[in-house]
Amino acid sequence: MKILIVTSSTGWGIIPEMVEEFQKRRHHAEVFDINDLGPMGVAAKIAFRVPRLRYSASIALLKRRLACLPADFDAVNIHYADPIYGDFARALKRRGRKLITSIWGSDFLRAGPSALRNLGRTFDASDIVTSNNPEVMQKMVAHYPGISDRARVIPFGLRSLDVIAELQQSESQEETRKKLDIPRGKIVVTCGYNAIREQCHAKMIEALTALSSGAKSRLFILMPMTYPDNQAYREEVRKSLVSADVEYRILDKVVSIEDMGRVRIVSDYAVNIQTTDSLSGSIQEHMFAGSLMIVGKWLPYRVFETMGVPLQRIESQEEITSILEEAALARPARRTEPEYAGKIYDYSSWSSNADRWLELYGDRKPDAPTCR
Repeated sequence: MKILIVTSSTGWGIIPEMVEEFQKRRHHAEVFDINDLGPMGVAAKIAFRVPRLRYSASIALLKRRLACLPADFDAVNIHYADPIYGDFARALKRRGRKLITSIWGSDFLRAGPSALRNLGRTFDASDIVTSNNPEVMQKMVAHYPGISDRARVIPFGLRSLDVIAELQQSESQEETRKKLDIPRGKIVVTCGYNAIREQCHAKMIEALTALSSGAKSRLFILMPMTYPDNQAYREEVRKSLVSADVEYRILDKVVSIEDMGRVRIVSDYAVNIQTTDSLSGSIQEHMFAGSLMIVGKWLPYRVFETMGVPLQRIESQEEITSILEEAALARPARRTEPEYAGKIYDYSSWSSNADRWLELYGDRKPDAPTCR
């Protein structure tokens, strides 16, 4: 089978992992990066100097690049539906037997009116529309009723789950903490997972600031902020953490998949109150590793609750303070390799999902992921 993956997110782990998984199964998969406009002639260079001409010039250059590709792909799959596909999807459709648009989350959940209109045009050109989250898909179908018979829930794969499982078998909790230089005897609280304001770092830090001095002395805060590279925002968060008077570490350098797996393993608590989410891979890694979860009540995580994941749903930073204050005093037992880990693995590993995607690209409707 020949698959063309079209994306602006080639640097994200999911795309190279997906290509490798398909190739391991002896399928041809290649990536068309919409950030690569190809060589520019004189006319295009002139157009790019005029702001009102820049967009149409980009579309023209992308279509020229696309025309150099064969038109015999079994499937063309858009991953992360940028607004530009509203004007580009039909050209993509001509390159293959079917066009699939896969929503990652914020491309729908954080889209403004103009982006939503463009998304509707992309959906109109698509044979299949996917989401990794049934609750998000329900919202999409409510907004775009015309996709109801073309809608599929297909999770993405996470190679990191295999890495975490291997680390849990090969290292003790004490060894893992030592490799990350985690202070002895501290309860580790990981707040958020990237360096964007939508993670609501300020609210999490306000919750930490309100803790008693005794509770603060028992906690160690991890703030993963490796991407995007927003140094000014990281410095803003750092200053707030200093004022909060808690022991902390900001993770601002890209680390190996093994060390990021260790971060999930050592995290006694993970706090996620971002404004929107579909099913973040980082959050799933925390659940799989056994972190106790403090999450926004508004986030669409019902699928994990049906698996038995105990989520502490909160609406305010005062509730975060209350939970962590109690945790600091009670020191709850860490859940290592929780009983629901197998269900998360079944839902989100590549072992489960690579064939589901390949079935989607073929003629047969893929089996729905299970929650055994």
